[in-house]
Amino acid sequence: MVDSDRLPRKLAAILYADVAEYSRLTGEDEDATHRRLSEYLDLISNDVERYRGRVMHYAGDAVLAMFEAVVDALSCAAHIQQELDTRNADLPNDRKVQFRIGVNLGDVIMDRGDIYGGGVNVAARLEELADAGGICISGAVHDAIGMKLPFEYEWMGEQRVKNITNPVRVYRVALGSVVSSAENEPILATLSALAKPSVAVLPLINLSDDAELEHMGDGIAEDVTAALSRIREFLVIARNSSFMYKSRAVDVKRIGNELGVRYVLEGSIRRTGKQIRVTAQLADASDGHHIWAEKYDRELGNVFELQDEITNNIVASIQTQIYLREGEENRGRQAASLSVRELTSRAMRLMYGLRQEQVSEARQLVEQALELESESPDAHRLLAACQYHEAILGYVLDWDVTLTSAIGHARRSIELDEESEFAHWILGNLCLWAERNHDEAIAAFHRALEINPNFSLAHASLGHALIFAGEADEGIENISHALRMNPRDPLNYFRHSSMGLGYFVAGRYSEAIEWAKKSLQRRPDWYMGNLVLAAGYVMTGQLEEGRRHTEAGYAQLPVKLAEDVGRLPFKHPEDGDRFENALRQVSPDFLG
Repeated sequence: MVDSDRLPRKLAAILYADVAEYSRLTGEDEDATHRRLSEYLDLISNDVERYRGRVMHYAGDAVLAMFEAVVDALSCAAHIQQELDTRNADLPNDRKVQFRIGVNLGDVIMDRGDIYGGGVNVAARLEELADAGGICISGAVHDAIGMKLPFEYEWMGEQRVKNITNPVRVYRVALGSVVSSAENEPILATLSALAKPSVAVLPLINLSDDAELEHMGDGIAEDVTAALSRIREFLVIARNSSFMYKSRAVDVKRIGNELGVRYVLEGSIRRTGKQIRVTAQLADASDGHHIWAEKYDRELGNVFELQDEITNNIVASIQTQIYLREGEENRGRQAASLSVRELTSRAMRLMYGLRQEQVSEARQLVEQALELESESPDAHRLLAACQYHEAILGYVLDWDVTLTSAIGHARRSIELDEESEFAHWILGNLCLWAERNHDEAIAAFHRALEINPNFSLAHASLGHALIFAGEADEGIENISHALRMNPRDPLNYFRHSSMGLGYFVAGRYSEAIEWAKKSLQRRPDWYMGNLVLAAGYVMTGQLEEGRRHTEAGYAQLPVKLAEDVGRLPFKHPEDGDRFENALRQVSPDFLG
């Protein structure tokens, strides 16, 4: 057989789960056992997705799943057993539906949507060695995990198993007699931190006697659920489960516990004359605290357009808020003790501050994540984002080297995960600033929005690129849309200065001044805010104010831009010349 005929293989973590004593259970009560099995298989499927895995195959009472990262596979297995232990707690011992789980790390053959090979066979044999409610892992898993998870392992020796030529090194994971007991709370906290952020969207409460509003409120909740489901970093509970709480007053902590979610989105809808008000609140179900709230007052017109607008705003806003909340969780812990997901979550939160020390710390965290998992797409895209911001914010001297490295990490992230909107977004920014390739930048932003139409960062950056490409009106429209979608984003000072630049390119200098002022209200040391404001002042004859803000802007410029403001990525020389000449008019010494 030539190489081209070989079936594709990959190294993967494999989880194999099977029910202990299934024949006895079905023989004694087939209907009850099947109902419980169906419920538990749904739970396992959700947990596999929660830990970034994929169910490859069901076979009666057995489940086969594949994971890119072995830490995710074992974390998922432990979380499954913890949840099933809780579900079984009130059942007699002889009626408990308990799974045995085996986890292996090995080569698998990929063929027609399924996986085969020795790696799968070993996982199945490990499952047979596990106790009911327990987990057995191979030596390869044990070696790869090291000290990354807070478990103890019992050496079971080298085991000869059916249809495997060589003995298999086997370890039993010591979960404790009751995995949900208080003494294991640190373990449960770690498992929760390793999982995807999980969200339940409740139906809006209708505070009016208007049946139309009832339908509209349900429609918004359904649309938000569908839109959030497109964000692959989140696990979103299906509508059928979250709508069970319709017209019920239930504490969010209880909802979080019953649905197994970290975040609950709730709200209300009411009507006064021709006006409607929709409120939305995002709560952390672990403590019941609200972490974000917004109200939307709108004229009641086209219902579908109204639903779309409110849905887009809610989704864009809570995506940002969840990213910020997730990174806050582990701030008090030493970085050396964090997993890849915890490291990248903390880095993401730091990136929203964008001060030099924050970006530097974020870069160190994602570099550490890449040491733990060299092929982590999240770590590659975040390292690209760190390096991009270090360059354009003037935090490094080697502008060209830094941006070249960033492009490499962005492209590698896309190779590893083509469906990441964030990776396409950062690549678009790098194409614009490092390569001055406006067409590729715009295409990258469009690709990000194909993946997630509610990604406000991509809407804003698309507008930014269009402005530099000379399409000022279209650029302004895109940034305005991003600001409406996510009015509380900490990074909106970027968008305000971009709006100002758009109005400058369009020749509307008074509006450029107003938007630049908004940018500086949020971040007074933002160089583009100062330079756009300065250029606007010069074009309206306010030369002294123009000189003051030109000097402020140049004091904050990255070295490369200070050497040559022509590095600003204007596609058409006349736009760049008009901007540069306005600054040169009041402060020629700042331009060599």
